Amino acid sequence: MSKNCTLEEIAGLLLKNESFVLCPHVSPDGDALGSTLALKMALEKAGKQVTVMVDDDVPKAFGFLPQLDSFVKPDVNNPVITDLLVVLDASSLDRIGKVAQAVKYNAMVNIDHHISNTQYADYLSLNTEAAATGEILCTLVEKLDITPKFCSDIELGVKGMSVPTLCRIASTLSLSTDYILFGKQEKKDKLWVFK
Repeated sequence: MSKNCTLEEIAGLLLKNESFVLCPHVSPDGDALGSTLALKMALEKAGKQVTVMVDDDVPKAFGFLPQLDSFVKPDVNNPVITDLLVVLDASSLDRIGKVAQAVKYNAMVNIDHHISNTQYADYLSLNTEAAATGEILCTLVEKLDITPKFCSDIELGVKGMSVPTLCRIASTLSLSTDYILFGKQEKKDKLWVFK
């Protein structure tokens, strides 16, 4: 049974540790991959050592995601030693394949939005009202106090931005995503808000 944690508690746990293996579920989709890469970039900005691992092929359709090529496959014969194994968007341990056997970790953290979550990790941040794990990550990254340079890199196109982040920025600035992306906003545009 997991210890249910607030995002503040998860942020504190992440900040007090130094090395991480992050993994999404097998047959990874955009939410799983994007969430994992977003947390990777946030932790690296905080000076942490991060490995991203998935026990599956990464679909080429997600080639637009920044640092997608950084994923490695688990090797049970050569385990990675880390402080925390952080599992994103996976409701049960079997959804990460061989990753748990290929990583020696002090504790496992699970960040998820699925109502079917089996509470298998040591620490759990579960928000079943979130549409996606990426939505949870938007709030978590804020709590990790990401630097203005990270935001600047997104603005300059050095780093990519997830759709939920784009929508949050649009909502905060009361602009349409079309205006942010293309520089024009028509009166008929609707503002999509993620809460």
